[in-house]
Amino acid sequence: MKLKNVLLGAVAAAAATTAGAAHAQLPPPGYILDVGSLNSYGTTPAAYTQYSVDFIATLNQTTVSFAFREVPAFFSFDDASVALTGGGPNLLADPGFESATNNSNFPDGWTRFIQPIDQTAIGIVQTGTPNGLADNPNSGLSYWADGSVEGYDGLAQTVATNIGSTYTISFFLADDFIDHDINNNPFQGSFNNPNIDAFVYAGGGLPVNTVVASGAPEPTAWALMIGGFGLAGAALRRRRAAAAV
Repeated sequence: MKLKNVLLGAVAAAAATTAGAAHAQLPPPGYILDVGSLNSYGTTPAAYTQYSVDFIATLNQTTVSFAFREVPAFFSFDDASVALTGGGPNLLADPGFESATNNSNFPDGWTRFIQPIDQTAIGIVQTGTPNGLADNPNSGLSYWADGSVEGYDGLAQTVATNIGSTYTISFFLADDFIDHDINNNPFQGSFNNPNIDAFVYAGGGLPVNTVVASGAPEPTAWALMIGGFGLAGAALRRRRAAAAV
């Protein structure tokens, strides 16, 4: 079982206790693409969908950033590209995460960032077999799974750009969130849910009001660790009580 799926239950539990903060958190300003708006804030596709946006470079070095927020599930992100519009090489390093270590929070070539409200959460590199759907790569063996509980987090790279030239940012995104209606019938999550959206940025640095993410465990990992500590403490108390008797 993939590590992401093992942690998913803990994410749902954490989301229930942080609903107020989760619903109130806004994405970093200054984005050039709101993915949800492309789908009229309708259903989030479970199948990989390619998105793209153009920008005109105003700097010799442009930081391209992708921000995600999905509670309590995960976006699958793969095969990103930044290239001159009309043709040119992909300027991103390891755009499909094929050089990254499975279950790593530190994909090669990428900078991880996050909003200060949620500085420990970040995505994870996963592997699988391409089948066109979330929880697997779009191509190759690896992809980035990202599901931030509170603030938005994401990935960024700084690339060399020619001032005045137009560049196209493209990427593939899928969502593994399945919700249920009042009759318990499953349906795919929706971008009109404030917990779910993705954004793209291009500028002189990371998105406003974000910081470089630390190497601390995700909230899901903390939940599992705390649960383990609780079980260990209970066992210790039982042993002490038995010894006293």
